[in-house]
Order: sequence, then structure tokens, then C-alpha cells
Amino acid sequence: MFIIIAGVNVLNSDSIRDIAGIAGYAGSVEVLDEITRKIDLLSDDERKRAGVNDADIMKMIDAFLNEGFEISFHK
Repeated sequence: MFIIIAGVNVLNSDSIRDIAGIAGYAGSVEVLDEITRKIDLLSDDERKRAGVNDADIMKMIDAFLNEGFEISFHK
């Protein structure tokens, strides 16, 4: 599963990696274009092995939404 983050601009682009770091995904942010980023959330097993729990992912998503980003989920 991965998420697409839209609404990135020059004023908020630096906060993408900071917010992704909440759940340990700071290094997983991929630039799709100037206003869109992608984060691969990995499979359940891969997240478990990496020590990433669902609560951390929910905190990260909540932080993205609070900052005004648009998020869509994809398989």
C-alpha cells in the first residue's frame, strides 16, 4: 500500500519528510512532481519487521491532514 500526498508547495515541502519521520518513513518519500509526493507504506509483514505500528502511521496521516495536505490511499 502507498499514499499519495498532494498540495505540496514551496512553503510546505520541507515538512513532508519531517512528518513522514513520525512513522519512520522520512527516507521513503518519493517526489512524483512539484506538488505530489508518494510514500510506500510496505506490507503488514514488512512494517512489523521494521517496527512500524499502525498508531504511528495514523499519527503521520493526521499530521499531514492537519498541515492541509490532501492524501489518497492506493494498493
